[in-house]
Amino acid sequence: MKNPKFNPINFDAQSGNFTNLHLLADVANLLYSNRFELFDSFFQLNEENKIQKTIELVQHTAPAFWAITNPQNGELAGVAYLYDWIGSSEKCYSVKVSTCFARKYWGGFTHRAGKLFLRYIFAKYAPTRLCAEVYASNPYPKRLLEKLGFHYEFTKPNATLSKGRPVSVLGYSAENPRTQNPGKTAKTATSSN
Repeated sequence: MKNPKFNPINFDAQSGNFTNLHLLADVANLLYSNRFELFDSFFQLNEENKIQKTIELVQHTAPAFWAITNPQNGELAGVAYLYDWIGSSEKCYSVKVSTCFARKYWGGFTHRAGKLFLRYIFAKYAPTRLCAEVYASNPYPKRLLEKLGFHYEFTKPNATLSKGRPVSVLGYSAENPRTQNPGKTAKTATSSN
């Protein structure tokens, strides 16, 4: 299987230009079709504003938004973006990741994309922890996160509203294998690589 292709969608505030703008409509459609699993009722993503809301999301997360495409046909398979950075400009302690994939790519493709994405994020941004939050009612991302080495951390009961109903949020995290954990010896920390 060829590796999924990660296409950055970035926004340059000075020039007002986007990179990979040609993927924006497909990204908007994917986010819209999965809106109830991704966003709470307060995000208010709808058919009429999906392009504008996607632009705002890209602008808010730039330069950390990627469209993931199938390398064989160039079709949009999913998206991934980072948000809620904790730390300083010199050292990132943690950052949250959100992903969305078209259903036909669930399985081996998403697992491969996730493994590659984790390696890339841990190498490029060097966060100590990568975190993810998912709705308790959505079992697929929970299984994928666990397969990728994320560990369950918490449940926020009825944390937000989805489709106007309370939904619990589950928190997961993965530690950067390149970051030595306090209390571990160098040998122990490197042996997990």
